[in-house]
Amino acid sequence: MNLSRLVRGFAAAVFFVSSGCTQAVDDASTAPVGTETQADQGPNVRGYAFVNADGSINANSTSAAGNPPIRAYAQHFASGAYTVWFPNLGNGLTRHGHQGVAEVSAYGATNGHCELSGVPLSTPISATYVEVDVLCYDQWGARKDTPFIITLDRRADTPGVEGGYLAMTLTMASQSFSTNSTTLAGDMSAWNSTGQDIIHQRYAAGIYLVTFKGQSYSEGGTAQVTAAANLDESGLAKCEVNGYGPYYGDTIAWVLCTDVNGNYTESGYSLSVTRNSPSGLPSFSYALADQATASGTYVPLAAFQKGVHGGECQVSTNRPVTVTPRSGSTGVYDVTFPEMGTFAGSHAVTTVTAYGGYGEHCNVMSQSGIQNGDAYATVACYDTHGIPTPAQFIISFGLDVGIIC
Repeated sequence: MNLSRLVRGFAAAVFFVSSGCTQAVDDASTAPVGTETQADQGPNVRGYAFVNADGSINANSTSAAGNPPIRAYAQHFASGAYTVWFPNLGNGLTRHGHQGVAEVSAYGATNGHCELSGVPLSTPISATYVEVDVLCYDQWGARKDTPFIITLDRRADTPGVEGGYLAMTLTMASQSFSTNSTTLAGDMSAWNSTGQDIIHQRYAAGIYLVTFKGQSYSEGGTAQVTAAANLDESGLAKCEVNGYGPYYGDTIAWVLCTDVNGNYTESGYSLSVTRNSPSGLPSFSYALADQATASGTYVPLAAFQKGVHGGECQVSTNRPVTVTPRSGSTGVYDVTFPEMGTFAGSHAVTTVTAYGGYGEHCNVMSQSGIQNGDAYATVACYDTHGIPTPAQFIISFGLDVGIIC
């Protein structure tokens, strides 16, 4: 990406110098960075939003796109039911066009969860808008107003080994298929950076294996998944990752989905697997927190964590991610993302996915940062009944700022 384009079309820009590099971001009064005009974006776009329980947005953590930029916005139209619109990120196709992948995490002190309703679509408003529907529930499966963080990423390029995504409704998840032999209609959205096939294997209700052909990177990378119910709310579930990584020249990911009682159940889902930025944002950090009952601060496995200041420089962070179980609080973990605290936690998004297979789910309790220092997130994990529980999880932090060398 040419970082000189990041400030094009904005009323004001601020530049900070850190570690010999220049960081480009918009002024807080204008739209967030990382949102080039649609003409510049071509087929690859990204967006994100921090949505409050009443449907309003946190403007400092919500993207905008276009020239002039239009910020993403949301509507709360029933208890626990939201629609998020991303203006100027549509690809001009019809309502059933391929509009990418979305991941959602509930935010704050809630033991409920949020999931997608269907897959990202272009909207009746305009084919240049992307619509993502979100449903949030309490621990018993009743709809509940809940704040959440959502990311949107759509790719169409084939840069080689990097990653991929697969999003589908329950209709598609209930069968085995390969994307190269299936029409990408409104029930599915898929991308593989190698241009090769994606194979979805259904072993039983709620137990799925996804293979991204040709993704032969040696490190584990990262994976995120969100359940995706049908529009009529059939397929209500919580989905988690049960293993991922390289496998004989490909990359695989196991997805397990459970109902409110912890039983495996058929569900659509939205899965992202990559060795680079999970949200498509230029700067990012991720980790697999694999020690649910650690007695103190630990460093997650090196192969399954990464931190990069994006843009032209692509500079790796000089310290690893750390995870600290919070003393006296079951299932609560404080995560530190070194050198990602630019702008004190604004222009940033955190998403989390439970890792295991017992019906756990994890939410983002908070995200913050120290100006030009580290960024932080607190994660809370719950069992299938909403009781706090120790759990493994995969966490991703994206920062909407790049570095000009």
